[in-house]
Amino acid sequence: MPRRGGGRIVNVVGGAARNPAVTYMMGSTADAADTENYVRERSQEFPLGRIARPEEVADVVCFLASERAYV
Repeated sequence: MPRRGGGRIVNVVGGAARNPAVTYMMGSTADAADTENYVRERSQEFPLGRIARPEEVADVVCFLASERAYV
């Protein structure tokens, strides 16, 4: 929402995005296949049925910061 000075305040809470740290926290095992299976099973708990990709979160932020998102 634009402020009096014309600026915009945007707050995005992206949640879990697929990156090495999240993958490690979700299922750190010695076997990569076991980790992938664990991550896949846990991903069903998310609204999308999977963990977001970092570029998806970045796309949302870029859109919200653009003039196209003006309401």
